[in-house]
Amino acid sequence: MELLEKMLALTLAKADSPRTALLCSAWLLTASFSAQQHKGSLQVHQTLSVEMDQVLKALSFPKKKAALLSAAILCFLRTALRQSFSSALVALVPSGAQPLPATKDTVLAPLRMSQVRSLVIGLQNLLVQKDPLLSQACVGCLEALLDYLDARSPDIANRRRSS
Repeated sequence: MELLEKMLALTLAKADSPRTALLCSAWLLTASFSAQQHKGSLQVHQTLSVEMDQVLKALSFPKKKAALLSAAILCFLRTALRQSFSSALVALVPSGAQPLPATKDTVLAPLRMSQVRSLVIGLQNLLVQKDPLLSQACVGCLEALLDYLDARSPDIANRRRSS
């Protein structure tokens, strides 16, 4: 698990082809482990820490020819959103010094409104790349995001739908 966590942390590092394939596998494996743990309510002896801002940064500024990596990260995000970030296996940790959350942010916890905006913009930017696999991953993640927002704050979800 420690090695998997280290691999996820390398997502923003300079990617080359062999590393990109390994990173894709790490994100997909994490999504799969999290889904299986959540579905079966399995006991977890070690937690993976993932920095949400780093994940969003990877999606906002994807490396050239990294559509598969972006799709794998989106698969992980879709899984986390569907679980309402309640996985016992994956803990989303804040990046660096975080300001105190605004009132509207506490409703969306562990996400902040700025992260929701960043994710929506990132998804829009990835959709225009016209890669079929990436488009499918974007749509799945966007659907999970809207469901998450709707469950947490229907008002915010309606505003995101109209943007």
